Amino acid sequence: MTLNEIFSKSYLFDSNPPRESRLYLPLIILFSLLVIMSITVKLLPAKLKNVTNRYFTAFLASGILGFVYLFGRYEGLPWVGARITLVAIGLLVAIWVGIILAWTVRFVPKKIREEQVEERYQRYLPKSKTAK
Repeated sequence: MTLNEIFSKSYLFDSNPPRESRLYLPLIILFSLLVIMSITVKLLPAKLKNVTNRYFTAFLASGILGFVYLFGRYEGLPWVGARITLVAIGLLVAIWVGIILAWTVRFVPKKIREEQVEERYQRYLPKSKTAK
């Protein structure tokens, strides 16, 4: 099968693709990895919870959407298991993670600079005395 056949309208927009496919196992592994990555990101100790929460949401939602697609394909549900749905999920993941990466590149250096200034400021403040 060539790329022209794969991206043809009749192939992508077929509402009921065949159930027999060797694609189930790689897709199960891929979507499982997305869910595992979301759990890993959530469990990692991080100073920037704002960043980790965005990645957690993106990976978890993508993994769940992928499993919904696989369920729809296995059960033969029209349009839920269609190839165009898989392409839409892939584009969604790519755009979502790209936006988060761009936001992270702009946000993290600014946040680190603010923390360094605050740390420098706190270093010269007198230490609080505890009451006995």
